[in-house]
Amino acid sequence: MLLNVEQTIIDYLNKYGFLFENDALILLEDIKNQNQIQRIKDLYKKKRQEIKDKKDSEIQSIKDFATSVAKDYSDELDLNKIVKKKKEQVIKLFVTRNNLLKKEAIRRIKIINQSGKVISGLSLASIIIYGSIQIYKEELKKMENLCSNKIGKERKKCMLKKKIKLAKNRISFLNTAKFKCKDSKDPVSCKSKLDQEKLKIHEKIKDYFRQLREDMGMEW
Repeated sequence: MLLNVEQTIIDYLNKYGFLFENDALILLEDIKNQNQIQRIKDLYKKKRQEIKDKKDSEIQSIKDFATSVAKDYSDELDLNKIVKKKKEQVIKLFVTRNNLLKKEAIRRIKIINQSGKVISGLSLASIIIYGSIQIYKEELKKMENLCSNKIGKERKKCMLKKKIKLAKNRISFLNTAKFKCKDSKDPVSCKSKLDQEKLKIHEKIKDYFRQLREDMGMEW
């Protein structure tokens, strides 16, 4: 189950941000920080590619030079040593510059991350739950298409089975996202709210099975 985190947070804030004003500001700042981090990554990736292209170009120039003077060079072994040395110098310089760029990117990202603030456990759990619901709704639309060619009890049976599957997927999603609670001010309340939501989903699954037994006379 995939989730566009940034868009989900923005959608959630548009609907419910007024309920927790301080956390809303923190979340918006976090999105801003993540965008800054991505720009830094893109910038330094471009810089590293530029010095790599320059390195490749310089090495090719060395090879071209060696080829052009080889026929006039009396000592082939000496020429190979010169070419090898020049290549090593170019590569060494590239590695040094590349490592410096990596360190600088990490340093700048670290500064941004250190400025981040932590939201409440309940707010984080609410956003995770909201995200799981959005995914459920999107997947349900797809499932409705799969059952659209059926009619009557067969269509109802098809949809109930799909809902059971998607509800189980929601539980899996919440279990996977639970580790994010450690990034909140109160991980315990965050996990507790997610556990409460999972209990509600389990009850829905039981109800779907009940409908299958009662309406379809099926044995499970």
